[in-house]
Amino acid sequence: MLNHASQEALKLFVAQRGFSDSMLFMGAQTTPQLTASIELANDDGKTRYGFTLAHAAPDSLIYTQETIKCLPAKGVAVSLDLDTGGKESALIKAAQGDPGDPKRQAARFIGDALGKVQPYHFHNTSATARIRNTSDVHASRHLYDDGGNLAAILYTLSQLNEPSYQRIVHATRLAFSAFNDFVLEPEALNPHKIMLKWKGPSPGYTFGPHQLPDGGLRFITLATLLLQPESLRPDVIIIDEPELGLYPHAEQLVCEMLTSASKTSQVLVATQSTTFLDAFAPEDIILAETDDGSTTLTRPSAKDLQEWLEDYSLGELWLKNVLRGRP
Repeated sequence: MLNHASQEALKLFVAQRGFSDSMLFMGAQTTPQLTASIELANDDGKTRYGFTLAHAAPDSLIYTQETIKCLPAKGVAVSLDLDTGGKESALIKAAQGDPGDPKRQAARFIGDALGKVQPYHFHNTSATARIRNTSDVHASRHLYDDGGNLAAILYTLSQLNEPSYQRIVHATRLAFSAFNDFVLEPEALNPHKIMLKWKGPSPGYTFGPHQLPDGGLRFITLATLLLQPESLRPDVIIIDEPELGLYPHAEQLVCEMLTSASKTSQVLVATQSTTFLDAFAPEDIILAETDDGSTTLTRPSAKDLQEWLEDYSLGELWLKNVLRGRP
């Protein structure tokens, strides 16, 4: 939602997800508005962004409050109240004007930061999914949220960043024994299009994307996302259930890639995999529980779990409901 809002596309986001009544807790009659606040911090100080979205006819959301407050490590705090009453964020409008104006700089900073929050859902690997069909060979600026331009991204890396490309190839070989390398070239009859083709250990035959298992295809997409150059990765990466269709040893490889990527990007993964839980420390985990109609997020305490962890893994403790957070 934040990504769409920063690009003046909140109205589209709301419409695609059942309109405002579906996005407000138990509907607009119970929850007429939602309020959120975000704090971004670095060595220069903190920047706080807040907004309130209220239900409006016909079944839409409008901004009734949108503010930015800069708290620099040195200097004077700057507050900015943006225009309200519209269905789109005023961040882009506020960012226009004198580049030296601190208020405009704050709006640009928030807009850029929210635009670099990218969720990924690699669930659709059906025969008609974009990831199994041709894509524009020039669609290589960033990996699409459904992996639909995977072939174009890999082709560009093979041409411009051989080390990153080879890391992806090596990881795929470890996860998928039938794989040897990609065969990436624009289509002969339509050089503007490219398809994800590959070859196995035996030479002489090229496979198509329809001959990749679902888990293998998802792994390749995850490896491309997490092993691509740092400059191409989003600042915040959100992945929904990356374990789907993966073999246990492939899950382990994904955990290693997540740890590596988290050194330069903030990574948030939604999972129900015990393998993923076992790969991380208690302080890396957030548990989500439904409590009296609302969702509560908590972090397990390594100190409280110390005796348990002498005999059980985190995944086992989750299955036993010691950690809680189970459905």
